[in-house]
Amino acid sequence: MNCIAWNARGLGNPRAFRALSNLKKSFNPDILFLSKTKATQLLLELYRVRLGFSGKLVVEKVGKSGGLCLFWSNKVNVNSMSFSRFHIDVGVVSNNTKVWRLTGFYGNPEPDQLHHVWTLLRRLNGLSKLPWLCFGDFNEILSESEKVGDAAHPRILVENFREALDFCELEDMDFVGPCVTWSNKRDEGFIQERLNRGVCDFKWKQLFPSSSVENLDFWYSDHRAILVKVVDEDGLHRNGVWRHKRRFHFEACWADDSECRKLVSDNWGENIRRNMVNVDFRLLQCAMKLAIWNQSNRQALRWDIDNKKKEIYAASKNIKQGSWKEIRRMNVSWISCLKKRNVTGSKGLDKTGLKAGIVTRNSFIGKRRLGKLGMR
Repeated sequence: MNCIAWNARGLGNPRAFRALSNLKKSFNPDILFLSKTKATQLLLELYRVRLGFSGKLVVEKVGKSGGLCLFWSNKVNVNSMSFSRFHIDVGVVSNNTKVWRLTGFYGNPEPDQLHHVWTLLRRLNGLSKLPWLCFGDFNEILSESEKVGDAAHPRILVENFREALDFCELEDMDFVGPCVTWSNKRDEGFIQERLNRGVCDFKWKQLFPSSSVENLDFWYSDHRAILVKVVDEDGLHRNGVWRHKRRFHFEACWADDSECRKLVSDNWGENIRRNMVNVDFRLLQCAMKLAIWNQSNRQALRWDIDNKKKEIYAASKNIKQGSWKEIRRMNVSWISCLKKRNVTGSKGLDKTGLKAGIVTRNSFIGKRRLGKLGMR
């Protein structure tokens, strides 16, 4: 199973949701922990439905900042143990037999307040003896090698973090991918640090000895998402997306495509010229033509999206001063492709609803035709 932790830096706009939706589509996590959501309970419930998760735990934002959320799929059982502004702690049953503990953690962004969250971590240590995985944005580094850029990092802050992990007997997990997980995205005063990580105790490591951590790309936020691949002892790990046959349905984004309009016009008009008045037949023929066109079009778009992701990944591996302008341009292009592919299911997510955090009835069931209800 896959577990992902991501500091989203706000989820109240369509671009953020596109990145989140693409993260879900690409890695199919069974557990997704989000920090700094800046979102309402109502909006996060809409996201849960749209992303296909079966459950959620939410810590509401305070004012216009903060906020935590934990989503999970129907493949795992999750029980809440405790939560605060800086953590969500749950018990997890995976593969119907493995019982362990997961804590999504968010360190206070104010350095002079970090000692309070380390006290919290120590208290959490005494609440359960289950095998323990803790991951998220700790807002602190473990050594000077985890920082790139201006000014030395205060040594006392590093030592406090290390002492807290040692007290809890939590060990930093090995990872693949770029070391740094956060960047200030500035050309002047350029700084990068490894603030996001996964840590686990010896019992969890024994339970899942083949598990690993991967630092992913920068997905909209200035923090990389981190992926924990939880591999059971019997090797039952699926790193992919469940696929199934879907009924044909017209995608909202096609309406703006000139090729689509021409295809419908040509085929519908052709039937009229042949005096074919059977509407069902005409709809079926148009649907077949659109399905073939869509398959070809989506394949080309998928390649384009994958290539743009690779370009962003290559550029973000070796970020240098002055390179953020080009990376921002790449991200804008990538987000534009995601929007075109309509991965958001935009029929239920209009900009006004996202900004206000309002779910409308039509977001879920669409508009019924008045004729079917016997109304005029």
